[in-house]
Amino acid sequence: MLSMAETDKHLNIALFPWLAFGHILPNFELAKLLAQRGHTITLISTPQNSNRLPPIPQHLKQPINLLRLPILPKNKANFPENAEFITDVPTNKLPHLKMAYDGLQESLAQFLKTSSLDWILYDFSADWLPPIANSLNIPYAFFNVCLAWTVCFFNTPATQLGSASVIRTTPEDYLGPPNWVPFQSNIGLRLHEVNKMFEGYIDKETGLTTGFDLDKAISNCDLFVVRSCTELESEWLNLLGEIYKKPVVLVGHRKINMLFLYAVGTGSNKGIGFGICKQLASKGITVVLTARDDERGLEEVEKLKEFDLHGHVLFHQLDVSDTASVTSLADFIKTQFGKLDVLVWI
Repeated sequence: MLSMAETDKHLNIALFPWLAFGHILPNFELAKLLAQRGHTITLISTPQNSNRLPPIPQHLKQPINLLRLPILPKNKANFPENAEFITDVPTNKLPHLKMAYDGLQESLAQFLKTSSLDWILYDFSADWLPPIANSLNIPYAFFNVCLAWTVCFFNTPATQLGSASVIRTTPEDYLGPPNWVPFQSNIGLRLHEVNKMFEGYIDKETGLTTGFDLDKAISNCDLFVVRSCTELESEWLNLLGEIYKKPVVLVGHRKINMLFLYAVGTGSNKGIGFGICKQLASKGITVVLTARDDERGLEEVEKLKEFDLHGHVLFHQLDVSDTASVTSLADFIKTQFGKLDVLVWI
């Protein structure tokens, strides 16, 4: 099992998620993690979805490039105006969104031809991407934003296992673990969930279906990138690698989330406040240390840097009795991070 270990080589990596924020945001978080480690990152999506992203942190070692590819629906009569996101369309119109997404092939291929990428990470929806990347000798990884069990359960690996006996044909086949799972598990769907899955997403007016091909998307990848960790599902992660004979790279939830938590400490240039900020930074959290006096605050930031902490430590002047000073700090946090997770009030 591989992890997102530090590497001396700086890579040029692109990420291409499906048009849903449950997929776009994990890609955005991974992009920040990789950019902080010095890699050149391009996050590819549509214009409106790119504009919906939170602010990109300014302290990253490398900036994140946002590539905005406009989608052009083939049948505008069946497609809401300016729709680019899964919640922009009613469920029965999802097939038209998928068709518009598939229409990005040409513009994406043009980018890949001129990008000098070391890797591209793609989602379940881009089953057509591997042949394009392969023709350009660009390594490609399937980024599973869900846990590993979802691939092992939902996709039927008939090609990999070489047996027709693994084919599931009835809803009842999905009520428990599939027969290629060698360990005990109570994983399974409820019957109404299976029926919905078999029904699929169909536009009854046109007969168009979504056309997602999970097996095609994952079978051709060079490796798996999975948002998981061995503590949570080691058996499923091992099974994923064994079935598809691919390396599995882990980007665990905790590692990503801790790196992009943001804290502010008031009165944090001395005593208890300083100690708390030190502990937060040691956990990988970005800490904004504050003080009334700029010189003293900057001195304390330099002291924290001597501890080689995992988190990023910044300084911003703050006088809690001065409205203008408080407003200045609030504007700084909004611009730099877009959110605040921890407030240490001393």
